[in-house]
Parts: sequence; structure tokens; C-alpha cells
Amino acid sequence: KAFIRSAYGVNDYQVAGGPGWLETDRYRVNAKSDSTASQDRLKEMLRTLLRDRFKLVVRRETKVIPVYFLLVAKDGLKVHEFKEGDPLPPTPPRKPGAVAVVSFTGELQAFADPLSQPRLLGRPVLDKTGLTGKYSINLQLSSDEDLLTVMQEDLGLRLESARVPIELLIIDHVERPSEN
Repeated sequence: KAFIRSAYGVNDYQVAGGPGWLETDRYRVNAKSDSTASQDRLKEMLRTLLRDRFKLVVRRETKVIPVYFLLVAKDGLKVHEFKEGDPLPPTPPRKPGAVAVVSFTGELQAFADPLSQPRLLGRPVLDKTGLTGKYSINLQLSSDEDLLTVMQEDLGLRLESARVPIELLIIDHVERPSEN
């Protein structure tokens, strides 16, 4: 599935359909090119590999799906914005009882993406804060804490439920590759 996401430039939540082994099977690809390839050319070569070796057939379709918008909370943002040349902060130690940890420094959409994972929110999170800087975020959640409450109190961020059209990559057919 990671190869499919890379080849088509989509997020995990945008890939729909396909067998369960797409989530669990792992493959290593060793490939050579006669010349230096651009990112677009690498994606094209990976799409060709997926079509030839995995018999991948996909189509794009837009569907209205439930999402969360990531917004600045009423009381304002509580995370530090980094300017060019600022030193990166050390990663804080894991707090006792933390069952989910999201720690990073970067743009807020890069924070929103892991929140979309099934173990956290299970639906796409789209950055609608309007903030373009880089931020240091460390979110640690224990089993008895509510993610939405912790985000608002500790980070100054909130989530708002919405339904929006999202372009999906639908897998119509895929096979495990034969041995080399």
C-alpha cells in the first residue's frame, strides 16, 4: 500500500479497496535507472512496476466523506513556532501510561496526517488553521484521556467534524507478484 501511495501521490485515507494483504505484506524493490530521474519520473516508473508485477488497476473517484478540520482553539495556539535557525527542542520523555504519542516538528498538516490513522481518529484530518509556520508538537495520550480535550487544552487546537468531497484512489484489481 505504501508503494501505491507513493506512486500516485495520495494519503493513506485516499486509498480504498483491495485485499487485506495490502496492509500486511512487505516487499523490497531494487531498481536502477540509466540516468538521474525526477520525482515525477520515479512515480511513473513505480506505477509501471505496480501495473506489470502486481497487475494493479486503479481509478480515481471523488466521494463526500466525513473528515475533521484542524482549527486553532478559541483560547489560541499553545505550541511553539520555529523560525529559521532556531534549535530543535529535545523530544520529551514518554509520560507514564501514554498509549498514543505523536511528536514532531513541522507544518501542521504533517501533524494532522497521523491523527487520521485508525488507532486515533480513523478519518482524514485536514489542516484549516491557516498557519504556515513550523511547530513543535508533542501529544501524549493515556487510555483514560480524550484526544479532543487534550488537543484543545495542551496544544490550543480543536477538531471540527465536516463532510467534504475527497478524491480517492479505488483499487479495482491487484495480485500478489510472482517470484522473480
